[in-house]
Amino acid sequence: MDVLINFDEHKYQSEKKSFESFIPQIQKAVNAFNSLGLESLKSHELEQLFIKTDELVFDKMTEQKPVIIEGKEVHKQKALELFKKPAGYENLVSTLQETVTIFGKAIENNKLKRVTINQLYKIYELNKKGIVIFKTTKDDEIKEYYKKYAKTDRAKKLLELANVIIKECKDPVLTEAIKWNPNGIGNILNHIVSSKYGNGELTLNVEGIMWYNQK
Repeated sequence: MDVLINFDEHKYQSEKKSFESFIPQIQKAVNAFNSLGLESLKSHELEQLFIKTDELVFDKMTEQKPVIIEGKEVHKQKALELFKKPAGYENLVSTLQETVTIFGKAIENNKLKRVTINQLYKIYELNKKGIVIFKTTKDDEIKEYYKKYAKTDRAKKLLELANVIIKECKDPVLTEAIKWNPNGIGNILNHIVSSKYGNGELTLNVEGIMWYNQK
């Protein structure tokens, strides 16, 4: 099992807030659709709203039933070309274009990271009241991105060692020694511990420890 080394809470919260700041604009687009007087938008239809707007509006208007003209069923693609857009449709298209433009600029300016314009539906969803919310799965994805793990046995053992060193070095006597050493704890350890070339075995550097008797 991987062992958590660090979680950058600040960067996680900052990126999450960047995505959440776009919720009002996405809600504006959803409201524009719902103002058409058709069945309200469902959460799973968010992608279609931005990518296949005409088809979504058409399906809502026809309730996905075949279109019959002069007794003959009209192919959906042809029917799409013929159907009369409902009042408010132009406003919907304009709002969607505005949303895509704003979102795109945020990506270009690196305000939104690791996302493309076609992934809006993976970031937001609608709750039961039709309110736009930040997806839990996206929240978890961002949170995980800012976590660092020790994955190998070597990394896990070194993490244990580092934590022991950090804990022990909180002793005021050692803190004083580290504070006045220009190269910090690494230089001190190099001074008091030696390694045998070729096998990595550590031994005490007696003279190095004796040197600290002068302090």
